[in-house]
Order: sequence, then C-alpha cells, then structure tokens
Amino acid sequence: MVARIIPNPLKRIALTMLVLGVGATQASASIEAGTAAIAKYEEIQRDLAKVPTGLSHPTPNDLAPAHKAAEEALDSAEVAFRQAFKEDLSEVAALGLVNTLRLKGDEDLAAEVAEEALNEGIESAVLSREYGACLLRIGPKHTQEGIDALYQSLAWDDSSADAVGTWNELGTFYLRDAMPQSAKDSFEAVLVLDAQDVRARLGRLVVSVYDGDIADAGARLAAVGKDAQPFDTQLRRELRSALADFDDHRRTFADTAENHFAYARLLYSAA
Repeated sequence: MVARIIPNPLKRIALTMLVLGVGATQASASIEAGTAAIAKYEEIQRDLAKVPTGLSHPTPNDLAPAHKAAEEALDSAEVAFRQAFKEDLSEVAALGLVNTLRLKGDEDLAAEVAEEALNEGIESAVLSREYGACLLRIGPKHTQEGIDALYQSLAWDDSSADAVGTWNELGTFYLRDAMPQSAKDSFEAVLVLDAQDVRARLGRLVVSVYDGDIADAGARLAAVGKDAQPFDTQLRRELRSALADFDDHRRTFADTAENHFAYARLLYSAA
C-alpha cells in the first residue's frame, strides 16, 4: 500500500466544532470513531516515513504488519463514516467519508459521495473542492465538471486558508494541461493568501520556465530549497514538461553565468 498525502478537511471541521463549543456529547459517535481511525492511519504513515531504506534496513516483509494496520485503520474509518453519513447527511460526515475514500485511492466513490452531499444542498467550499479534485483524477471525461466544482468552491470561499488548496488544485491542473498562464493566475492567488505555500511557489517557478525566464525560475527553486522535497516527483514531471516546451519553441536565454547556472539547476531537478 502506497501512502497518500491528501489535505485532511477533518482537521478544519474539528477546529470549527471546538470554536462553536460543540462537545463530544453532541458529535456523532460514528464521526468520532472515524476521526480516531484516520488519526491512527496518519500515525502509522508518519512512523513508516521515518523508516530508513537500504540493504541493512527493514525489508518489505518486515514492514508488512504496519501496512496491514494502516489498511485496517482506513477500513475502520470508512465503516464509521459511512454509518455517520447514513445517520446524518452533514458536511462533516461527507468530508470524513470522502477523505477516507481518497486515502484508499477510490476517487470514483469519493466523487459519488461528495456529489450526493452537494446535491442535498450542503454548501461547503471544502466539499466542492474535494469533489472537483476527485473528478479531475478520474479522467478526461469529467474534466469540465471538475473545473466547475473547483470554481464553485471559490464562489463560496476564495480567500480563506481553505481556498489555498482550491487554487493549488486549479494551478496543478492547468500545468498538467499545458496552460501556464492560467496556472500562473492560480498560483499567484495562493501566494497572495500565503506567500510561503510551497506547492504554489514550485508551481510558479515552473511557469517561469514556460515564460522563458530561466533566471527567475532558478532563483525561485533556490529559495524553496529543501522544502521542495515532499513534491520531488511532481516537480520533476512538471519541470520536464516545461523544459521540453522551452526547447520545442527554440527559446534562448542571455549568455550569462546566472542563466547557465539556473538552467543547470533546473535540469538537475528535472532528472
């Protein structure tokens, strides 16, 4: 089982419940059980991430019990949130189930749950974002629906911390679809809200490569530094596409040491 890192909307909802003074006696027991199971899953994944790799380190067989425990935690979370969703079709129950299904890699089912909740009249920017993200991952057939859901999310909320994730989803999609100027608008919207957001900073440097501004892209990459590591695979893929576009259009840059160094840095990061 491959660990998946997906922004957990339950953390925001848990904070909201505390602010509103909603105690455990008022919260659904099923939601509490599901949230506890997700917390266990995340703890296991954190422990697995610390395991060193190499010939002298644990083998896949050694780690099998931990992976099995993570799968069981997600199964428990799904059962609990499905029960909560059945008992009370609420935002928190829907988000819990959607988040769990996405962690299990089942974007189709997650999209169905989110769609049902939204159709029932739940006006949730986070739920609409998760719905849009699922649709974009299902395949090209649902692309427009996914984009529409993301923009609906922004219609409800385009400036809070939650909106950062929505703008980043859009920026990532536009880069993947080779629409760098639309990606630029999305990532810059994130950086207005949070200038230190790593995903947006990396997306913005990729846009600079498309624009032919190699020095700017190299400077942005250097500024992010080691914070880019969790996004290594995604950054490599996006940089390869941007550098290929740079070459295909026979773009050039000024013959300066700064530009050559920046270009070499970008090539290395794309390798």
